[in-house]
Amino acid sequence: MVEMIGSPDVLASENMEPGCKASLGTPARLSPRPATILGAIDTNVCRQRRYSSSRKIESNKLSQRLGGGKLVIVEGNIGVGKTTLTQKLADDLKYKVFLEPSTDNPFLEKFYADPHKYALKLQLWILRQRYLTYVSALQHIISTGQGVILDRSVYSDCVFASVCHREGFISSDGYQTYQYWRDQSLQHLPLPHVTVFLDARPQLCHDRIHTRARECESGVSLDYLEKLHQEYVKFINEMKSDGSQVLTYDWSTFKDEAIVCEDIRAANRVEWTESDLPTSDLPSLEFPLAEE
Repeated sequence: MVEMIGSPDVLASENMEPGCKASLGTPARLSPRPATILGAIDTNVCRQRRYSSSRKIESNKLSQRLGGGKLVIVEGNIGVGKTTLTQKLADDLKYKVFLEPSTDNPFLEKFYADPHKYALKLQLWILRQRYLTYVSALQHIISTGQGVILDRSVYSDCVFASVCHREGFISSDGYQTYQYWRDQSLQHLPLPHVTVFLDARPQLCHDRIHTRARECESGVSLDYLEKLHQEYVKFINEMKSDGSQVLTYDWSTFKDEAIVCEDIRAANRVEWTESDLPTSDLPSLEFPLAEE
């Protein structure tokens, strides 16, 4: 387990949930991009990729391949209860669960030593792991027809990058770089069929964090949780606008997962077309993460 102690561990501790471990994957090789391709900074990075309002109907062949399964992501603030619910939903729905992978993060120690230098590398590394996890989930539902459910996703990674930028750990130039690579990631992926959002006041999430007493979350401040909540509200509105079926629950008290299961089963499935799906030559996306 990778322990995260002291400031500025708010970024790292969130990105290591659950179990306070880093995500699985091999560090990508350096692939520098000219600054001219990035353009002006967009402070609302989650808007970078949008779907057309006129969606094609899924072909019969594609619908047959997917069966009755859906790709579901579970989102919400730190401490709200995502992982517990995700595992229960997977059991009840007979879906395959994809939690954030666990392995040592090659940039964590460097981030602690020099956060302004390594925050971007850390964030890009985690973005890539979330991308790879989403691809694995997508490949599973396409190849087997079994539904999949993810505890957080590549789509919501922008929530944490935005707060990290607001906190000053990622520069404006670095934030442009993040925007570019996030856009490169999402252009190859279809939207999740269903986005489950667990909503609770930041103060309550803060209380839950201290109740479960994970050492790696000891530095998560109420102020940080409030900023994440603000960004999450924007993100959820954008997922609705883009066409994912958003199911929002007041998670101030833990609900019966059976209610959520029924809502997922009844939810309209956002239409995927063959052109939305990744091909066998899906790029590995060699983010600029070379250690210095």
